[in-house]
Amino acid sequence: MPYLQIENLSYSYDGKKYILKDLNMSINKNEIIRIKGPNGSGKTTLLKILMGIIEDNKLIYSAYLDGKQVRFSDIKFKFSYVPDKIYLLENLSGFKNIKFFSYVFDDNEYIKKVYELSNLLNISMYLKQPVSEYSAGMKQKLFIAMMLAKKAELYLMDEPFNSLDTESKIILADIIFEMKKQDKSFLIVSHSDSDNLMYDKVIDLAQYKNQL
Repeated sequence: MPYLQIENLSYSYDGKKYILKDLNMSINKNEIIRIKGPNGSGKTTLLKILMGIIEDNKLIYSAYLDGKQVRFSDIKFKFSYVPDKIYLLENLSGFKNIKFFSYVFDDNEYIKKVYELSNLLNISMYLKQPVSEYSAGMKQKLFIAMMLAKKAELYLMDEPFNSLDTESKIILADIIFEMKKQDKSFLIVSHSDSDNLMYDKVIDLAQYKNQL
């Protein structure tokens, strides 16, 4: 039985032209899935739907979590989302950003996990500095560390390898692979064929794009 089964998912912003049409997909535990497709094919929209950010009468689907029918808005707490836009408090240090998010996620182990991931991503020595002084790559690594440290069963990542240098891409791929061994699943939007990550499945949204 799949961890998450999605059937006949369709979404249109205007009720006429579909961004996604009749999408069927399954996500298993311990699975890393790549979502690819041209611009406008609904990659980011799909992640927002799964996170319950998009939930209106133009969205149609059936979803089953461990065999039980669900709405995405009711299970989003089981997921962690790394959007393509980074959300950090620029005037605060990396340490204080981590502390702030620890209150949001309410997890005693959260700070420790972020520090461990920050060390792996080679940014722990910069955590005392204001985030405004970070490079784009450093900001992305901190944000990714903060989202991967959240307790979740499925991690939704939108272009996580963007802005990362070659070494950091390899490190992030290793982190994701190690987390997979801990019963974590990943749905990763990526336009690149060179992420240094072994995907279990690739889903091309081009076949579901803008059908009338």
